Amino acid sequence: MVVETGNFSDHRSPSGSGTGIPSGAGKHVVDRYNLSEDGTHALVDIFLEDPKFLAQPVTATFEWRYSPHFEMLQLDCDDGVAKRFIQ
Repeated sequence: MVVETGNFSDHRSPSGSGTGIPSGAGKHVVDRYNLSEDGTHALVDIFLEDPKFLAQPVTATFEWRYSPHFEMLQLDCDDGVAKRFIQ
């Protein structure tokens, strides 16, 4: 499966530290999801380009492991945290 995302607005996205990472309207992200041959994990390839803030595109690859023994946590929305995502 391929997920392609564009049409961004100029903004500062909150990062893990809460300081924010600049992002331009020309940002373009492509995520490619592939199931492993044994069906136990998904391989995710990410391509990110943002001509306004990145000198060159960024790529990354990671795995999502199938872990049915873990319980899904249901978390309520925290208005204070959610406001960090609004400009």
